[in-house]
Amino acid sequence: MESSVTPGAQRNGTRWRLTASLGLVVALGIAVRVALLDQVMRNDEVVTATRFAVDIGTAVTNYSAPNNHILHSILVNLSVDVFGLEPWAVRLPALMFGLGLIVAVHWWISSATGRGSAGLWAAALVAGSSMLIQYSTVARGYTMVAVGFVVLMEIGRRLLDRPSLRLWVIWVVVAVAGLATVPVFVFPLSVVGVWLLFNVIAGRSGDGVQFLWRLAAATLAVGLLVVLAYLPAAITTGVASILDNPFIRSVAWSDLPGHWYRLTVNLIVLVGRDGVVAVVYSALFITAIVKNRTIFGRFLSPAIGLVGPLVLVVARMVAPPQRVWLFLWPLVLGMAGAAGAYLAERWFPRLTADRWTVAIALSVAATMGLATLASGEIPASREGGPFRDAPAVAELLKGELDQGDRVLVESHPRIVLDWYLSPAEPSDWVIHRVYDNADRVFVVVYYPREQDLEGMLDGSEVPVAEFSDPTLRWSLPETDIYVMERIG
Repeated sequence: MESSVTPGAQRNGTRWRLTASLGLVVALGIAVRVALLDQVMRNDEVVTATRFAVDIGTAVTNYSAPNNHILHSILVNLSVDVFGLEPWAVRLPALMFGLGLIVAVHWWISSATGRGSAGLWAAALVAGSSMLIQYSTVARGYTMVAVGFVVLMEIGRRLLDRPSLRLWVIWVVVAVAGLATVPVFVFPLSVVGVWLLFNVIAGRSGDGVQFLWRLAAATLAVGLLVVLAYLPAAITTGVASILDNPFIRSVAWSDLPGHWYRLTVNLIVLVGRDGVVAVVYSALFITAIVKNRTIFGRFLSPAIGLVGPLVLVVARMVAPPQRVWLFLWPLVLGMAGAAGAYLAERWFPRLTADRWTVAIALSVAATMGLATLASGEIPASREGGPFRDAPAVAELLKGELDQGDRVLVESHPRIVLDWYLSPAEPSDWVIHRVYDNADRVFVVVYYPREQDLEGMLDGSEVPVAEFSDPTLRWSLPETDIYVMERIG
């Protein structure tokens, strides 16, 4: 007996199930990320919230430190204005783009492969990725960069197939937004640019000459708009603050191999947190290329784009921090997810019906996400300058300090501690390091910063001879607090 269900109805049913399944994957991503929104604030986040995101004017004009991811700072300001100066509100923009990355990767991979199942598997990997979860739950602009890269890749693919003014305008807007978030968006932008050039040379863009002219015009428009975006900051804090900050400053050729070695090690450690899944799916991807070069060759070609940032890094003689390269991880996970779905359909056709595709994707997202939560690796990460004992230290000091007391604490933990003492109005006890008239000095020794009591006192302005020997007052998992009382 023939089925009464038409092919069109089957396709609609499949599309609906995959869309609903994407919603479940995103829901899992939300659950894991929300569970980490209350982790202790980090130095970089506090600087963003209290120095750059205080108002839109400051965000646009003050680039005194590279912590100011301008567009991200603006969004943090809007979030805090609406929801108050709470850690979760400061982290909300990064969270929203981190969740948007799940959807963006699904859209990109589904469109590029013509397989909704591939997009779902890729989205599941992004939802459960420890690295992407971490940067979705700290107030930095790197998830915005990752989303921008994925969108540019898909828009670029569509421009190669059917160029239009509307797509070029979107491409320019996304590129400008990425660069206005953080200047190192030039790295993902260079990947996309080189990849597009490669496809033009390979004859995949119709009229290649016309495409190159349009690409040149779009690039010029991006450059002019970005100059306008950074002009207020350049006038206020100087061009060097943007183009020559410590993280992108050139180093001597003799020092460069050491910097690159440390960067490579840090990247391996960071990627290793998604290690088992990444290795398995990468192996599947390589197998998929061998099995079907026509389909998966298009995914291999973006690797050509890595020539772009490599040239920039060598020319500039820099080794940007590992977080700068976060944008490449959705590309890797997207390719791996697509390969896994493709090979599963070939090898186990009876087990890759819609329900199995959904079950596998949800299982992957849930397993990876729960493993990330159970490991505690994100709260324990030293990325961004954490001071994990800060809330407990603040509570102890609040019950003890009076106007005659001062606190000696190293600069990075000081900024975080100050947030927990008084986030809206920094405390005089912490930010004013004048000890001459102090009755007591509390010395906060945070051991993960490789501190010790003697070294802190030797490098401080505390007149040690005028105080009693330090006495241990409180001991916390990573911090000791000593007290010194004025003699006489």
